[in-house]
Amino acid sequence: MKTIQSGAGLFLLVSLFFCGCDQEPLFWNISQEVVPIKPVIEGAPSRIVKVGDILNQPVLYVTNGTVWEYNLNSPEGGKPVWKKMRIQPGGNTKTLAAADSYLFALNMEGTVRRWNGSVWEEIDGGGSRPQQIFGAGTALFAGAPRDGGGYRILNMDTSTGNALTHMGDTEGLLMGAAWDGSYCYLGTTKDGIYKITLPATSLPGPVDPGSEGIIAGLLAYNDETGQTRVGAIRADSNGGCDFLSYELGAREYTQSLGSHFSGAMAYWKHSDGSIRLLLGRHNGGYEEYDPGARMLVTPGETASFTVERDSRYTSTIGKYPVISLYCAPQPDPSISNLPAYNNGYNPDGRPIIFASTGMNGLWSYRYRKTGGSFSYWNGEDNGN
Repeated sequence: MKTIQSGAGLFLLVSLFFCGCDQEPLFWNISQEVVPIKPVIEGAPSRIVKVGDILNQPVLYVTNGTVWEYNLNSPEGGKPVWKKMRIQPGGNTKTLAAADSYLFALNMEGTVRRWNGSVWEEIDGGGSRPQQIFGAGTALFAGAPRDGGGYRILNMDTSTGNALTHMGDTEGLLMGAAWDGSYCYLGTTKDGIYKITLPATSLPGPVDPGSEGIIAGLLAYNDETGQTRVGAIRADSNGGCDFLSYELGAREYTQSLGSHFSGAMAYWKHSDGSIRLLLGRHNGGYEEYDPGARMLVTPGETASFTVERDSRYTSTIGKYPVISLYCAPQPDPSISNLPAYNNGYNPDGRPIIFASTGMNGLWSYRYRKTGGSFSYWNGEDNGN
């Protein structure tokens, strides 16, 4: 009996190790599991936004009810860290928007405030209580419900305005705004994409032909030639998603993506100049989109750019819904005393990436000495 048990145990052990010709060995997968790090920003962080540029104090902001900031040009203790803003906008902050050089906060009660560098100024809502805010160019846009059903879009000049004004009524809620230098694109949850010029006082008649549907996200980015383009994620009622590409005000192409995309998008650029768009997923993680080749790649596959090890991606951020993505900005070139992994890039040349998850806090792809001294995804711990 003992011999049979021992033989069965050996057989089971061998079977577990060799778990199939087309699968990784079980013990290899176990060895690649990552011990979760408790994020410094917990809960369900909002959309991540950036205020400023390389020469003007680039700062990232995110809120989980409390507003946090990440400033590369004002590092503490030799490195940038996420910290709570010293002065909060008041109330439970729902989401944030950045336009021009201003940060805006929307609380759960529908109050919008603008940070002027020293105090939060309340913005007149024009009789509406916004549910979403977005910045594009020099304008702040807001989506609010209207009496009797449906929604309205409001806007305001970011530098001189102090009140939102009514632009027009829509069937869907405003879900994104992007500016390519000439045109502003506004996406809603039903109508599609409105294309306008700034300053704008009203919405144009119909939406851009072919953009009709649920617009889940918009992003302006520079391609490898330096041309500014706008990408949009459109979803249908069955969950299928398309990528819509715009150049110089005209829709360039539409490409099917599959399903489960959240609308989160980020511009990713390797230190060698390679460009990808990161597209967040409701069912976990994100996909890499090559706008030049018009190709979608899962992180860690042969053509993948953004991560070093497939299994580390699969067992980390690949398990959690991603609702926002942003790559760490570059610091002011005059700052020369930052360690290599605090200049916006990891030692492997890949950018530091931040991701807001549905309920698991803020995560990051960055270099960590714990767990093997390489770059991988885990809860954002300020690089500790």
